[in-house]
Amino acid sequence: MIIDCPNCTRTYCLPSDVLACPTNQTTAGQSLELGWWLSCGYCEYQWWQSAQPQIGLNFPAVMVPDDDDLDLSSEDTLPPRSDDRSWMLSLISVLIVVISFGGVGYLYKQPLILFWYQTIGKPVLPLIRPLLLQNVQYTLQESALEGDDSQILTIKGEIVNINTILLAAPALRISIWADCHGTTTETMSAAGDCLYLEWMFKPNSPQIATMARLPFETSYPVSAKIKRVEVAIP
Repeated sequence: MIIDCPNCTRTYCLPSDVLACPTNQTTAGQSLELGWWLSCGYCEYQWWQSAQPQIGLNFPAVMVPDDDDLDLSSEDTLPPRSDDRSWMLSLISVLIVVISFGGVGYLYKQPLILFWYQTIGKPVLPLIRPLLLQNVQYTLQESALEGDDSQILTIKGEIVNINTILLAAPALRISIWADCHGTTTETMSAAGDCLYLEWMFKPNSPQIATMARLPFETSYPVSAKIKRVEVAIP
């Protein structure tokens, strides 16, 4: 006899020895119909199967699928089940999404920051550019003191603010390079001159206005033969 499991629709052929053992389904001591209790050997589902002929079996009877119907190469023989690698694929998908959003955020960082500040109603942080030094020059003059053979080194120039905001005036580093003959310093450049004197100088004005120039001037007596003068913003 050919029957199907009501749960997983597996097809079975009841053997002759099972068909030879009829039984009755009883309720409250009353015999209802001939049949047998069946248990699916694949999904373990149990149900009552009415017998068309008078056949039955003892409860529970575990059925074995017919060898002719068993085809392991067919995908229809197995019920759908979750793949053991599904959680790994989900994790990889999440990582790909996170990396993609991170890359887009890095490439479009400035537009995103601008959009965020405009959205929450806060002013956009300005991009501060470095201050520039222009028209830097120096002169040497004889000392006005009698008997003083040193010279007065005067350094002039301008600090330029190319930003759209007010900035604090920086301190300047003045470096005097002279002939190594007669100097006591051990700092020598690749050009063959030695560091004669170095000091920090603060301009008179504490701030530089927007898109403005701040002139500076400083003087110092020197007695060595000056080769070059460097002015830098540390």
